[in-house]
Amino acid sequence: MSDEPLTDEHLATPVRLRLRIVVPLIIFLGLAIHYVLPRIATIQGSLDVVRTLRWLPLMLAAAAQALSYLANGSLLAIAVTFGGERLPLRRAIAIVMAASTVCLVAGGVVGYAASVYQWTLRSGTRRNTAAIASAVPTAFDTGALLVFALVSAAELLRHGQMTPAALRGVVIATALLLLAVAIAAYALIAPDRVRRILRPLLDRSRFRDRANAVERTIRVLRRNLRGGGARAAAAAALNLTFDITTLALAFRATGHPISAAVLLGGYGVPLLLGRSSLLPGGVAVVEIGMTAAYVSLGVPAGVAVVAVLAYRLLSFWLPTLVGIPIAVALQTSPFANLNAR
Repeated sequence: MSDEPLTDEHLATPVRLRLRIVVPLIIFLGLAIHYVLPRIATIQGSLDVVRTLRWLPLMLAAAAQALSYLANGSLLAIAVTFGGERLPLRRAIAIVMAASTVCLVAGGVVGYAASVYQWTLRSGTRRNTAAIASAVPTAFDTGALLVFALVSAAELLRHGQMTPAALRGVVIATALLLLAVAIAAYALIAPDRVRRILRPLLDRSRFRDRANAVERTIRVLRRNLRGGGARAAAAAALNLTFDITTLALAFRATGHPISAAVLLGGYGVPLLLGRSSLLPGGVAVVEIGMTAAYVSLGVPAGVAVVAVLAYRLLSFWLPTLVGIPIAVALQTSPFANLNAR
């Protein structure tokens, strides 16, 4: 692993976040979702629920979502330790919030990973560490989401409310994610075998430098992963636990609390399908899918619409708006060349 100082040449192409494009796009998407989704229920029923919303559960839901982002930032900070370095928790939280905004307007998951890589690199880490930070949290977070999705699917199947299309989507998404996990695990366990398999491709000059960089990153990750994997898994689990708590409190704010079984049944599958879709942030897929799932599980349509919209407002739209100035600050601030010391 190279310990050479970071220079501008080491930075990825800057992530451009143009406010004149971003802000109108976010407003348009938000209004579109909030206008279309209530068609599932009667408008009057949803308005009646809104008028009776309880503010204390909503404030607690906001606090739960803040803890979810704290856990997500902790996951990034833990991932940086896999590269043998450190990232302040405050900086890690800022990076994940800003990257979530970029994810909405620039490249989805790819834009998120590229943003985390660039801003982690600008925080003074080496390239190997930044690469680990951009990939490892997504792997752990996806693994935790997969567990929630399987529980959700089991609950929907138990009630006979899993549509064939949703079932196919869950099976395909699960299979692809498990395949990706298996490939990554095999690369960590037996990197020499993987290199021998890919040797005809890696020996080509156009791929050689990139292959060597990947190999160095895997070597660093293997050396530092032991002992930190459990902490990363716990942070990923807490991230989703606080997130589903936000949703539970949103239902309580409507005056219609739901059981844990129903809560889990409508939570995981829509999020997994939203994550697997090509839409940034799972926009529309999560809102409509989650509302439909809860209605099928016996929740009144007006209650489901308002609770899901309140949850998405707290978990996605508000953090996205807050992430705009953070992204601008991270984008324009000079990177910390800590390795030059």
